[in-house]
Amino acid sequence: MSSRFLISLLLFSLSYICQAFSGDWMVHASKLKEKLATINQIESEIEKNIEIKNTKKGSESAAALDLIVEKHKELKKAFEEYNKIRNHIRFEHPEQGDSTERNYRNVRLKSLEEFEDAVGIYGKLDRIQRKLKKVYNIEKPKPKAMAPKKKEKTDLDTEVPSVTLSVE
Repeated sequence: MSSRFLISLLLFSLSYICQAFSGDWMVHASKLKEKLATINQIESEIEKNIEIKNTKKGSESAAALDLIVEKHKELKKAFEEYNKIRNHIRFEHPEQGDSTERNYRNVRLKSLEEFEDAVGIYGKLDRIQRKLKKVYNIEKPKPKAMAPKKKEKTDLDTEVPSVTLSVE
């Protein structure tokens, strides 16, 4: 009877310990998902402000530009926190961190130029052009080597012979 009690007590304590450790991991995993959602939200706000900057003129454009710079600073901070939590899970909880590595999503900090290219009309045109080149296997035309143009002589373009004078 006592051995059954000890075994059940041992199993209960082990399950409690496992829950405590997994709870810590679960907290970090939820923070990781929260930071990822924050990063996505900030990126969408930056893209929205870039569209406003491109369509509006004057003070609205300047205000949107200020918001873009401010949001990019927030994005840098959120990205650093995301990497910190991700590395913590990866190295402090390797058995659980292994599952997060399998569900890999490339999260990297984008520069403001990349946001501008992604949102603007030129960015959209560039993406369409790349897709067309990929689908239809179009190569860039190579510039042809051009021979130098020969200058035609006219009445006004007569050459004056050079004369060297020497004094003796």
